[in-house]
Amino acid sequence: MTEANRLASVRFDAIRGVQWTTISAAANGILYFVQTMILARILSPSDFGLMAILLVVVRFAQLFSDIGISNAIIHRQDVNDDILSSLFWLNVFSGLCVYFFFNLASPLIAILFHTPQLDHLLRYLSFVFLIIPLGQQCVAIQEKNLNFAVIARASVASYLANFCISVSAAVMGYGVLSLIWGYLGAAIIRVSLLTMQTFRKQPPKLHFDRKDLHGFLGFGLYQMLAQGLNYANMNISQALIGMLLGPKELGYYTLASELALRPVQVITPLVGRVLFPVLAKLQSDMVLMRRTFFRVHRMICMVNFPLAGGIAIAAPLAIPFLYGEQWYPSIIVAQILALFALFRSAASPIGPLLLAKGRADFNMLLNSSRMVLQLPFIYWAILYKGIYGAAAALLISQIFLMILIYRILLARLVGPCLKDIFFSFLRPMGFTFIMASSMWFATTAMSRFSTISRLITEIICGAVVYLAMLIVSKDQFLRELKQMLR
Repeated sequence: MTEANRLASVRFDAIRGVQWTTISAAANGILYFVQTMILARILSPSDFGLMAILLVVVRFAQLFSDIGISNAIIHRQDVNDDILSSLFWLNVFSGLCVYFFFNLASPLIAILFHTPQLDHLLRYLSFVFLIIPLGQQCVAIQEKNLNFAVIARASVASYLANFCISVSAAVMGYGVLSLIWGYLGAAIIRVSLLTMQTFRKQPPKLHFDRKDLHGFLGFGLYQMLAQGLNYANMNISQALIGMLLGPKELGYYTLASELALRPVQVITPLVGRVLFPVLAKLQSDMVLMRRTFFRVHRMICMVNFPLAGGIAIAAPLAIPFLYGEQWYPSIIVAQILALFALFRSAASPIGPLLLAKGRADFNMLLNSSRMVLQLPFIYWAILYKGIYGAAAALLISQIFLMILIYRILLARLVGPCLKDIFFSFLRPMGFTFIMASSMWFATTAMSRFSTISRLITEIICGAVVYLAMLIVSKDQFLRELKQMLR
């Protein structure tokens, strides 16, 4: 296959992958938005805070049940059926170990967070460790083959299950248990659909050989530690707020975090899931890999910058209108975290690039450095300014880390690239500033109108101004977007 044909084939698969992941992200965003809006008027901030603590702990442990093997399967191009079977049973065994560990450790975790009810709630939620390992390899296989349609369909079905179970149970008065049941129900639906599609023709064999694990555990260990550190970096503020301030303050912070970070967190990892296998296929061609990386980087900035900027401007009107007046303390936190999401998303393609290059060790080093910087800074900020200090500390540390990443790490991976980085940032940042300014002027001019009128006008104004700038400037982002939608 010629280089031109190879590039065309990978580009087609990547575009199809982005199409399906976009559908999944849209369904997730819509259902989660409506679900949060309903539950915020039924459940208390303390309920949201309790679930936040549970998810911080459980999702962190889920990373260890995978042992980093999923990404190793995608990276390696020489995986056979025997190896896959050995890795599958290793995943199942790891999940079982984590399940028993959690049941033993739940009383200690409850003491750590000064919240006794966490004990029995963690025991309920720990069943997820018996479910998710059955489908982890399925996701890796489908991603490796760039077959994102199967993953998207299973994900949409799980989002719908979570919505129906959580809202129904909350209406019936089950409180935080409604969130737990929704989470477990979604996991069961997603894993069931993935295993039926992936293992229908070639199910795992009753085979396990330690020799099959050679080369996977080393990569997986670095990846597991890097993912664990990355997750800890993203959620250290929630863990510290839960321990230092309690579930109620964490509830305010969690709702603000969901509004500000959720849209970007849904879009960015899905793009990364497509980018990693694509770059892995191009790892032998540095020129093509570099070109693909910066093209995707610019697209991420063009999508996420206006999204985060719009949330920061709209938060004072959106939060009390959508969730109720009891959530006023979340407004300033949401605005700060929206800016954090903007800068965080700009650095997100670095992870897939490191994995595609086989440098899981660099990924672990990067996340270790972030943890060393953030932990004491966020701890001090929470003690001094509570949830507002936590959000500000995240923003400041992210800006500092992003500068270091681009000046030191990226140059080693793809060569000197200051000019490419500058042009990736310039237009998205400029367009976002103009869009946000137009939104602020629009809502200020309508100060005597109702909240809903101002909010709708603000959103429409921002969308129209940003789209107009794209059209007038004839930005290539529109051409690439059209190709994805064909």
